[in-house]
Amino acid sequence: MTQVLRSATPTGPLSRPTGRSPALAAVLVIVTVMLAALLAGCGAGVPEEETRLPTGFPELVPVPEGELVDVVTSGADGGWSFSVLLDSRHAQEAALARLREAGFVETSRTELGQTDVRTLRSAEHRLLLTLTTRLGAPMVRFELTPREGTPN
Repeated sequence: MTQVLRSATPTGPLSRPTGRSPALAAVLVIVTVMLAALLAGCGAGVPEEETRLPTGFPELVPVPEGELVDVVTSGADGGWSFSVLLDSRHAQEAALARLREAGFVETSRTELGQTDVRTLRSAEHRLLLTLTTRLGAPMVRFELTPREGTPN
């Protein structure tokens, strides 16, 4: 009796060899990971521990309670950036309200689908605030820099 063995690898136009070497594939993976890390940090800076606010972050700037991610301190302009994962869309709006109560004034707003980007300023700082989602969870992204002529 003859037994026919079938390949576990599918055949067809999508399964043909690409001619790429494993080394090239590894380089492409590394470049992709590095690009993703750069975009997540939104600029040059020094990564901080993921569980606390960036070094030197102003105490007068209200930050919502949630999980801190993508924390970066920028050496060039004395700025800070980080994201906070929240438990609801309402928490995003509450974070914005707290910033207004702390003296931040909205200077512009852009809505891109489910992403809401706002530019705010106070006497000492400029803030690019992004209200969006990350893996389905509401998130607030802070990009805070000192205004010219103010100490960080």
